[in-house]
Amino acid sequence: MRFRKNISIWVLLFIVVLAVLLLLQQSTIVILLLLFATLALIFYTARLLNQRSMELTAFNHLAQVVASHPTLDDLLACFYQQIQVLWQAPSFYIALYSQNKIQFPF
Repeated sequence: MRFRKNISIWVLLFIVVLAVLLLLQQSTIVILLLLFATLALIFYTARLLNQRSMELTAFNHLAQVVASHPTLDDLLACFYQQIQVLWQAPSFYIALYSQNKIQFPF
């Protein structure tokens, strides 16, 4: 998450520098660079918003499943499905820990 913030800060700094250059020198190249930097920031922000939307949708779905009082198997299947979607992980394991035994139901 910190890496994303650093990129946003650098993009914004780049836009501010270009805006200052634009004020000092009316150049078509500077205007085009400012336009491209702005478009890059818009696309980057849209991608972040899309990812956040997917995360919130998954959490909402998980909360609805938990509220419906499912069995442990149903709950683990739902967690498994949502984590696959969010992390684009084709396979992974969920382990249940008990003092007596460890189980890998999924």
